[in-house]
Amino acid sequence: MRFCRSGKFRRALALSAGTGNGLTAFPAPRETGTQDAAVCAKILADSAGLGYTMADPVTASGSFGGWFADSFRQTAFSLDFPQQNAAALFARVKEALVLFSLL
Repeated sequence: MRFCRSGKFRRALALSAGTGNGLTAFPAPRETGTQDAAVCAKILADSAGLGYTMADPVTASGSFGGWFADSFRQTAFSLDFPQQNAAALFARVKEALVLFSLL
């Protein structure tokens, strides 16, 4: 927590494997946040072959993405890959991380 407070982050990405719910975007609470989040979410979700949703601010408050968006006023993403073998999962995660770093 202290580390997060000391940095100037533009975005955050939480990764998980299991249910394969796809990508959830937590837009920054500012005018352009939702539009920026939607564009980035589409790029990340398309590269991972998954769908995406925009988080509801009311229900997102207990999640990492919701906390990050509220605390830092920057967009956060949660990417949940379906359960699969480790090599295939690693390749998809690697591609998502490269794209995320370019956004």
